[in-house]
Amino acid sequence: MASVDSLLAQLGLNCHVLSKPKPYSKRVEIEVLLEQIHHLAKDGKVEVNPNIQPELISEANRSRGSFTSKLLKKRHFDAAKRLRSNKDITVRRADKAAVFVLISTDEYLSKIDDILMDSTKFKRIHRDPTLDIIRSTNKTIDAINAKNGGVKLTKISGDFKPGYLYGNVKTHKPGNPLLPIISQIPTPTYNLAKFLNQLLTPFIPTQHSYVSSKDFLDSINDAPARGIISSLDVEFLFTNVPIIRTINYICDTIYR
Repeated sequence: MASVDSLLAQLGLNCHVLSKPKPYSKRVEIEVLLEQIHHLAKDGKVEVNPNIQPELISEANRSRGSFTSKLLKKRHFDAAKRLRSNKDITVRRADKAAVFVLISTDEYLSKIDDILMDSTKFKRIHRDPTLDIIRSTNKTIDAINAKNGGVKLTKISGDFKPGYLYGNVKTHKPGNPLLPIISQIPTPTYNLAKFLNQLLTPFIPTQHSYVSSKDFLDSINDAPARGIISSLDVEFLFTNVPIIRTINYICDTIYR
C-alpha cells in the first residue's frame, strides 16, 4: 500500500493551498483601478456610476472564494511536514510539468555545483557586493536623471541581499538535469529592472510574435501546409545571454 507521503506527491501542483490576498494589496489594486476609470471618464470613453467609488472600496474589505482544497486532509499536511523536515530529500518543481520531484539532496547540490563551476558564466566572490551595487547604480541614476528631462528614475534605498539560485528538474531529459533559475527578487536592482521593462515593452514588435504556444499552434493549424518550422532552444536562460551585445542591440534599436 502506498504511503501518505507518496500519495501527497502524486497530487501534483494542481492541488495546493492558496494564500489569502493581503488586504492592503487588494486596496492598492482597487485604488489604481479607480484612477484608471476616472481617466477614461475624463476622456469621455466611459460613463461612471456615481456609486462606483464606495462600492469598489467596500469590495477591498471583502474576501471571496475558498482558499482550502477539498482533497487535502490532515494526514496530507502531516506528510508534507515530514517531507519538508527530511534533510536528505529536496522537493523541487519539475520543468514543463505540473508535478513535484523528490530528489536526493546530495544529488541536487551536486548538480547545482556543476552549474556554478562553469567559469564562463559565474565567478566566485569573497564578499557581499550589494552595497557596491547600490552605490554604483545610484550614481548612474543621478547621471541619467541629470540629462533626462522626461522620466526620472528613483534611486535605490532600503535593505537588500544577493539573489539566489535554485534548479527545477528536467524530468523530460535524460539524466534529469536542472534548469537553473536565479531569483532577483531580493536584489537592489529588481524594482528598477521591472520599471525599465515597462519602459522597453512598448518598443517590442508584436506583429510577428505570439503571446503563447497555443496561439502559435492555432495559427499554423489554420495555415496552408507550406514552409519549414524551426525551433531554437535556449540553454540555461539568462546565463547564456550575451549581456553587452544585448544592451548594445537595445540601444541601437531604440535610440539610433
